[in-house]
Amino acid sequence: MNKKLLAIWILSFIASLNASYLTYQAFQIKAKLASWSFCDISNTFSCTSVFNNDFAWFWNIPFSEIALIVYPILVILAISWLKWFKNASKYILALSIWWLIFNGYIIFNEFQIGSFCLLCLICTWIIIINWILAFINTKQWKN
Repeated sequence: MNKKLLAIWILSFIASLNASYLTYQAFQIKAKLASWSFCDISNTFSCTSVFNNDFAWFWNIPFSEIALIVYPILVILAISWLKWFKNASKYILALSIWWLIFNGYIIFNEFQIGSFCLLCLICTWIIIINWILAFINTKQWKN
């Protein structure tokens, strides 16, 4: 079994759970049903502050809901890579690059408001690790 793929699968699964919580929390905050999140540590590190800003929403959906599409796809690709689809690393690599660009946009906006969502930053680190693992595995697969 490929340990890099197993790591991508596990990390993407964890990120999917994280994105589920963030999406739920974002809708709670927008509907004024919640006024805080457990990850609100300070004014600088506050998921609530991030979700109260317009940049965190695209066409009335939070960016974390987009993550609910991306991370399960990564889970499925990692599983298919482990079982059937030997070329899935290229797709994981491409999706990870796209998601890194999107996350870069979100983090840039967080810099603009001076507040960061810790759970979002965890997802960013997960996608960076996934990208590195997929890149290494793609290079090994070519050789």
